[in-house]
Amino acid sequence: SFAESRAIEYLADIVTQMENGGEDLISLEVLKNRLGFKKGHLSLHLDHPRARFQPIDEEVITARVIEKKELAKQAKLTEQEDRILTILEKNSAGLSIDDLRDRASMQKATLLEVLARLYDSERVAKFKPVREPGQVGRPSERYRLDVAPPPEPPMPSIKEVK
Repeated sequence: SFAESRAIEYLADIVTQMENGGEDLISLEVLKNRLGFKKGHLSLHLDHPRARFQPIDEEVITARVIEKKELAKQAKLTEQEDRILTILEKNSAGLSIDDLRDRASMQKATLLEVLARLYDSERVAKFKPVREPGQVGRPSERYRLDVAPPPEPPMPSIKEVK
């Protein structure tokens, strides 16, 4: 409803409202239609080179939103991976999940997802430490940076030995 002047709204046959949908998208909503057609909603894409609006399918918009959310989630997980790797660099003996969670201030489900990604990419190794004398219960599984052993020097060929 238009609060400036009720006369404008009363005399108009059609009243529309445009809202910025972000990234060249406009949401057009028909608020009043005295001509008898349905009220409704339409999404438009701004075509800059031609300076015109073109209708865009709602499924395309939904796919864009889902893609943006997925990209944001991947960026956040990458940031959290870096945080975990930094913590593990400082603790070469390895840390348990609870220790990592306390130091990274992360929820356990998020931490487990990040550790699974790091383990799958072979940047982190899982291991069970040796039970210390007098220790009660099983030692908890720990994580540390996966440091690949240095490559062995190549074996000399028979020609090089002579």
